[in-house]
Amino acid sequence: MDPFPGLMGSLSRPFVYKRFLRWAAECDAGLIHGLSAFTAPVCQRLSQELNLPWVLSVHHYQERSTLRVDERCRRVMTCSQALRENLVNDARIPKELIRIVPLGVPVPENPEIARRDDGRDPVVGTFAKLTPRKDLATFLQAAKEIVKVRLGACQFLIVGDGPEESRLRKLTRQLELEKNVTFSHASVPHHQVLADVDVYVQTSRQEGFGTSTLEAMAWGVPVVATSVGGLIGLVKDGETGFLVPVGDPAALAGRIFDLLNNADLRAKMGAAAYERAAAEFSLPRMIAGIVSVYEEVL
Repeated sequence: MDPFPGLMGSLSRPFVYKRFLRWAAECDAGLIHGLSAFTAPVCQRLSQELNLPWVLSVHHYQERSTLRVDERCRRVMTCSQALRENLVNDARIPKELIRIVPLGVPVPENPEIARRDDGRDPVVGTFAKLTPRKDLATFLQAAKEIVKVRLGACQFLIVGDGPEESRLRKLTRQLELEKNVTFSHASVPHHQVLADVDVYVQTSRQEGFGTSTLEAMAWGVPVVATSVGGLIGLVKDGETGFLVPVGDPAALAGRIFDLLNNADLRAKMGAAAYERAAAEFSLPRMIAGIVSVYEEVL
């Protein structure tokens, strides 16, 4: 089941739904898999009409009473222990239904783990939807501290878009960081950016997993991230990067400094991040986890 609202909205129309139902019946499927919590109502309806079990993937926090499953829902897959606890405690999903299947990302064979030392300014980057939950104001405040100490010799890159963009651009001007901070559209391929990023930062106030952080790790980039949700299990503090308190620009700037000022540490943590991503969060490993859940149900 496609997770995008456009499809879900179209399926609410009887004519479209009947065509979709006919197509699903012709596929001779063994089960229905909804790829986001948003698809749950349609999965439940299809399950009843096709007499099939269904499974659901949930990759974002759920509020109480917003997600409902019936007896035909055989498994709920989620990607982190933090989200599992949310599903049990807040969404009231029976714990015996839940399986943790970590997300996977493409892992390049030979990333440039030791970033080139060619005299250019180092680059600190982040990928995020520009919303309050991602707390990029803290990222900019930390950037100000680093620019002051390094006398401007550092560049910061924010890749993403969202409702907070105008406020963040205004804050950039207030902090006099126009020459050091670049905003880039969310459509920019992440792997192209990560080839030139020396330190990746994630300042989320809440994070179910941290896919962008995992992408950085897969490219051998050491990470400084907030100690919340799925990031706690993803980033090994002191090994693949550093964890810092939420909303603490001084702590964030301090850990970024530790990495910018020590090329050997960057290379060591970047290599450890790459190895962890390759061993535990590759696409084949994720697919194997999903297939294992299918086998349980079928």
